[in-house]
Amino acid sequence: MNRKVSIKVCGLHSAEGYDEDDNIEVISIGSYYKRNGKHYIKYEELCENSSTVNSNLIKISPKQIEFITKGQSVTHMVFRLGEKNTTYYSTPFGGMNMSIDTYDLNVSEDEDFMSVDIRYGLEVNLDYVAECNVHIEIESLDDK
Repeated sequence: MNRKVSIKVCGLHSAEGYDEDDNIEVISIGSYYKRNGKHYIKYEELCENSSTVNSNLIKISPKQIEFITKGQSVTHMVFRLGEKNTTYYSTPFGGMNMSIDTYDLNVSEDEDFMSVDIRYGLEVNLDYVAECNVHIEIESLDDK
């Protein structure tokens, strides 16, 4: 995989009160590297309704995916199959505790493309919120 990559992150939520417009899709250009068997993808994302930028890092290993966001929002989400992980999610509107219960985790990898699918349950401040799916595509771009 080349150092320069295209990243597409799609988040789908299914719960009462959610509708299709609440689903999230982010497409960005970033950088990729692999070290000690882990894949690292870094990219920036413009915050909704703001000119502020969040820096994002996705770490992909065979049994775990991590999302680390720094900027206007701050969080460190860990997805590990069969485990519930709790984290603090800080936003400009206040913070909340989130628990992520990972049900399914699939990573497929080719020379110039990687696909990640995560299925999990989400709790916010100890209340069940939604069943969620995240699909990530990382594709090599020309380094020119």
